[in-house]
This record gives sequence, structure tokens and C-alpha cells, in this order.
Amino acid sequence: MTTRREPPKVAKGTLTFFGVYHELKGDVMQYAGRGWNEETTAQYDSIIINHIVPALKGHDYKPIFAYTRSEFEAALILIKRKGKRTGKGGFVPWEKSTLEKFRYLMEAVISAAAKNGLCMNFFQERDGALAVGGAHNRNFYRLGRTPKSLSVEEDVKLARYLSEHAEMEGEAAGLRLMHATGVRDNEACGVNFEDIHAFVEYPGHFYLIVSQTTEIGSDTLKINGKTYNSPRKIPLANSLYEALMEIKKERLMLASANGYTGDGGDLPIACKKENPVRRCKTSDLSNAARRVFVAIGMREEDLDSMGRELKLHAQLASEKGEGDEFKKIEADPTAYLLRRNFATNAAILGLSDVEIQYIMGHKISSPYFQRRDFNNEKRLFAIKRKLDRRPFLHVGARDEIVVDTRYEEVLIPRSNKVLIRIPAVGNKRIRITATAREPRDYIKMRVVCDIHSVVHSEIESYSTPLPS
Repeated sequence: MTTRREPPKVAKGTLTFFGVYHELKGDVMQYAGRGWNEETTAQYDSIIINHIVPALKGHDYKPIFAYTRSEFEAALILIKRKGKRTGKGGFVPWEKSTLEKFRYLMEAVISAAAKNGLCMNFFQERDGALAVGGAHNRNFYRLGRTPKSLSVEEDVKLARYLSEHAEMEGEAAGLRLMHATGVRDNEACGVNFEDIHAFVEYPGHFYLIVSQTTEIGSDTLKINGKTYNSPRKIPLANSLYEALMEIKKERLMLASANGYTGDGGDLPIACKKENPVRRCKTSDLSNAARRVFVAIGMREEDLDSMGRELKLHAQLASEKGEGDEFKKIEADPTAYLLRRNFATNAAILGLSDVEIQYIMGHKISSPYFQRRDFNNEKRLFAIKRKLDRRPFLHVGARDEIVVDTRYEEVLIPRSNKVLIRIPAVGNKRIRITATAREPRDYIKMRVVCDIHSVVHSEIESYSTPLPS
């Protein structure tokens, strides 16, 4: 029998089924209280790689928490249906004892994953109890509620794309709000620029008040969301606030040119295409999200796979009594990935369970805190300080430098985007020399001639590797 290549161990930042088997083999082996000898280990390695993994749909792109029991049952049916073939002898069914080994290995891997807080042990769920207990159960609640949906590379690409497109595309502005603040899609559609307020005790810092949403399937506003937990204040990163003010300025100019007479406060942040006064519907954000994900290089099948993964998230929300959250996931899984991704980042940045529950608009489970406690600016500003450390919100920001003297040297302060403007007045030729600070540093330049005349312009470039 030909042995297949070793399957991927990690998908979207979390161990796959094979990854759990490989990395946590000690826990897998202890399932049912028995170890394996070398012969058994080799046999089980072969079963996992050559039979179980190929039968698990989307294994290479699917983290362990995303599976359900029904998917493993389907894999067992597929393995049984294929049977054991020997040469040209036709169909030969598996022995019952071998099929039992397949199931045993599936249960052992899921048990090991659950023991380490990576997923729910759905094979032992018949009585309604999780196999994970105590601290592990609490750990899975954090991981299961907000499983990582985007890789670091995808997160950076997404932040950059939304930053560059939010000013001209109203849907991208709504998605940027979801990505940066974790609001639901109908909340992103409902907020206006006037919902941004300044801290009184901390001048120069701002927060967003979520007090209205849109009706399902329309752009009609309604006060508050479906639950008592929806209205809340969400601190804004300074870079996000500045970007939103630039967007407001552009929207106000565009709207005023078409007869609008207001000050821009009542304009929606998530507007329909390039119409600054027409509010987005949730379906607009969902459709735009799919286009954006594809634009940053995600495959259609990956999006479909992540949509299926959300079924587990929806199940957990339903079990926790968060019916509104469950319905939002079911109705709009694509854009919801941004909200889930925000919650993951919030946990990484050190927000407590209570802080995450408040910011996300969930029910606060602590007996020591109530929602009104976060009206205290000191408590709200403490959350802002944590969220300010999220680096992906700043990747789209760029410095802008104007060079107006000959031989001027520009030092780029950090590895980020820098816009350098060079006036061409009186010059026939402009020469730019860029030198990296360290060997093997990567420099990328895009040169654009902004000449509003019939003057012909050409751009030539070359690179020279320097010694050492």
C-alpha cells in the first residue's frame, strides 16, 4: 500500500485533526487507559494518514474545533463504503474489528483535543455534558466562542485593503468598522458619524455609541438591537478615529454637492456604494465581505469551509442562550467572520471575559459587574488602552513627506507605507535613490506621475545589490 504524504498539522492557526494526533500523541495514546507498542503505533499512523484523514472533508484547511460529530460519522460511512480492496479482486469489505479501530482513533484524537481545550468532545455529549471539565471547559469557552478565522497574513492584508478602500467605498467602511470594533453587521449599518463621542476625562480619545441597528433585509433604522445587551460604548483606536473623520469630510463634500445641507453627523458610516446619504443593508456588507476576502487572496472553497465552521460557533451561542447571536451567524456567516476575528484579537490583547462580553454586546456572566459599570470612563479607557495595542489597525496608516530641496535625505521611521511627494516644478528629470538599512531588507516603490497636462513622462528603475 502506498503511504500518502503527511497531512498539514495546522490550519488557520490551530491544530488540524492530524495535528492533534501528531503533536498530542501522548494524550491520544492514553485514551481508554492504554498505551501502544511500536507495531500498534505504526498501524495507527497508517490508518490515520491513509484512511481517516482522506475521508474527513476539507481536513487540510480545517482546524479541529470546526468539526462536528456528524462529519466523523460521515467519514466512517465513506470509509466503509469504499471498503478494503486487494489487487483486482473487486470489493472487499472491512472487518468489523478494523472499523471499530477507525472509530476508536477518531474518539481518541477528539478526546485529546478536548483535554487540551481545543474543541468539544462531542463523542461523549449524549448526556449533555462536555468531556472537558473545570479550567479546560472555561478555556474552550474562550477558544470555541472566538476561534481564529484569519491568519496573521490575512488579517494584515484585510486591514490594509479596508483602509485603502473605506474612503471611496461605503461598504468597505462598514466592514472596517466590523473588523476594528467587532460590531454586528446590522450595527455597522446603523451607526452614523454623530455616534462618535469624545472622552470627557481623557481629551483626544474617542468612542462609538452603538444605539441603533437596521431592520432585517432593509436600511430602515430601529432603536437598539434585539437584546438588552446590544447598546454599548466601544473605544476607538486613534488611527481609526482619524480615518473616520477623513471619510466624513469626503462624504460631506460629496453629499453637499448633491444638495445635502447638514453637517455630516447624520450620514451613515456604512453607505451604499458611493452614495453618502444612502445607508447599507446587511446583505450589502455580506456581499462586499466575500468580494474583499477573495480580493486579498482567500479561495472560495476556504470561505465556504469557514462558513461551515461557524456552525459550531452558532451552536455554542445557542447553548449559552444568545439567540440573537445565533441568528446573526446563521443569517450572515461571511461578514460575521470579521466580528469573530475581532473577539479573538481582543482575547489575545488581554481583555478579560467581562470586557469581551461587554464590547461584543453579549450578556455579562459575572455576578460582580453590570453593563452600566462600563459607563465609567476610567473602566472604558482601560479597555481602549488594550485595544490600542492591536497592530493590524495601523497597517494602512502612512506618513506623508514632501521633498522640496535638492539632495534631501528622507529617513523612513518604520517599515510601513510612506508617501513621498516630489514637486516637479522646473525639473526635467528626478532621480530617487533608496537604500535599505539592513542586508536583505525588501524595498518596494510605486512611482506615479501626477501631471495634469500634455507633458509626456517616463519612469525607469533599476536595483543594485550592495556588498554585505
